[in-house]
Amino acid sequence: MKVQLGNMNVPEVKWHFYFYNSAYEVTGEQEVILTDGENLYELDAGKFSFVNITAEGQTGTKFCLERVNFYENEPVFEMGKYIAYMMLFLGIYFIVVFLLWKIFSKKISGINVYAPVCLLEDCYIEIGKVLHKIMPFTFSMPENILSRIRTILWLCMFIFMTVIDDTSNYKKVGYNYLLIVCSFILLLLAAFMMKKPLRRLYWKNKMVLCWFILWIMASVSDLFVYKDFHYIGYIMIFVIGFFAFVWGNMKHRTQVIWEMINAIRLSFLLACVFCVLFRPLIDGIRYSGINNNPIPFAIYLNMVIISFCASLLKRQKIKVKYYIWKEIVDIAAILAALYMEWRTQSTFSIILLPLVLLAFFVKSIHFDIRFKNRKFAGCLLLIVLLAFPVFLSVDWSLRNVAVKYGTQIIFDNDLFKDVAQNYYLPGTQVVYASGTEKSRIAEKLGSSKNLDQLTSGRTQYYKVYLRNMNLLGHSGSAYFYGAKHQAHNALIMIAYRYGVFVVIPYFMLMVYFFASAVKALWKNQEKIAFWFLFVISWCVGIMMMCDNVEQPFRWICWVVYFVGMGYFFSERSIDNELE
Repeated sequence: MKVQLGNMNVPEVKWHFYFYNSAYEVTGEQEVILTDGENLYELDAGKFSFVNITAEGQTGTKFCLERVNFYENEPVFEMGKYIAYMMLFLGIYFIVVFLLWKIFSKKISGINVYAPVCLLEDCYIEIGKVLHKIMPFTFSMPENILSRIRTILWLCMFIFMTVIDDTSNYKKVGYNYLLIVCSFILLLLAAFMMKKPLRRLYWKNKMVLCWFILWIMASVSDLFVYKDFHYIGYIMIFVIGFFAFVWGNMKHRTQVIWEMINAIRLSFLLACVFCVLFRPLIDGIRYSGINNNPIPFAIYLNMVIISFCASLLKRQKIKVKYYIWKEIVDIAAILAALYMEWRTQSTFSIILLPLVLLAFFVKSIHFDIRFKNRKFAGCLLLIVLLAFPVFLSVDWSLRNVAVKYGTQIIFDNDLFKDVAQNYYLPGTQVVYASGTEKSRIAEKLGSSKNLDQLTSGRTQYYKVYLRNMNLLGHSGSAYFYGAKHQAHNALIMIAYRYGVFVVIPYFMLMVYFFASAVKALWKNQEKIAFWFLFVISWCVGIMMMCDNVEQPFRWICWVVYFVGMGYFFSERSIDNELE
């Protein structure tokens, strides 16, 4: 254990540590003498889940508790030496890989690495034939009817994902339901996207190759180590891959992007009603909204804001007259989402908001110059006029409606429900937090003295995961601090789950998605659907590096990210697509 103290007014302090197991039974106790600076002690408690620290008979003692770390093993060497060794061995690794590539690249140059992808396309064509026999009517249905059906299916899937996450244990029960139902809905969506027999596409690009290698490696890892997130490799190849293949065969592919956008917008309108009626805002507690945790709710709100911004851009692009109330609804929804997200106090999601809004304003100004319709100024005016009444009405509704009518719903796995008494330890006192004028984010950014504090301890999570990497992966999350915890980083999580080498195609897939979105937006600057995919590619990508987004089918952003990149699998011309 390492305890770091500072600003002490006495030479030393005497603390008593009491250790408890998960049943709140004392498993050991230890007395330590601490001085100013770092203090390293070996604990005699064995395994424990909770710690109670007491300092008795030391009235007038002042100190600043800067850090408390519990280590499984004694540190081998300092961080500086660790970084030096890591860079040395990393350099040797890259040199060896480069030499092997030079030696064997000419020998394998004649091998057709895309042959398995072509075989997979033939498999997709056969699946399409089976679906057409089951649902032959899709070929003759009007496109507008099909589009509405697909939007409803997206909405149903998003609602189902949220309900399962809130009402069940995702890792034990919920995941199985989500895997089956979401796969079925995606196959239905693919069926309603088919208007003609499927044909082979030009899938000979590195993005598809990375996709295929990634999920083949994940499937192989499944064979050796059974996973909590089992069979996801097969689902990605045969369900989402088939969806992307059918999508590539469509004439107007951006229509599917708009159906996802509209489903997210509709889901937010339902979410607002649910929050007002059943999920009140309480001072001193971070707001979780439709979720059981403020972090996924903030991530969802980012998706909502991006979707409504895309809708606003589409209206700004239209040259004909349109009803202004639609623009008012979009702006009011963005403002409501901004207020709710601020109440979550989720650091990384909120930090991304200025970048999302900057991308929106830059595109809006570009459209103003391109189409000379001067709608950007009107949009800004509406934002200014609506901001105060929207913030005020949302705040009042969330605070009063559910409380007044007694309709508050508390999920069993709510992170911030009143469970303080369940964690009562002998010799301690339960203290409840009160509201504070200073925001959690401002306090964190202003007072954090190191990266560990700034990231809310995530760096400790990273260290545990990195030192437990292997070649074939693990069945579940890493066990530390008395429980299983996720990595809060998609690259680390995917490498831990499927083996360390899986991180290479995963990272390359993220890079190719971003690069493809930038290229598509640059060549087709008037298509808002590409703006949406561009923002999703980096916004969700950044969130994946900071939070537990890498959980299959749990949250909307995961589905939109991995389904959305499927648009760029096909490299056929996109210049003649309608929007």
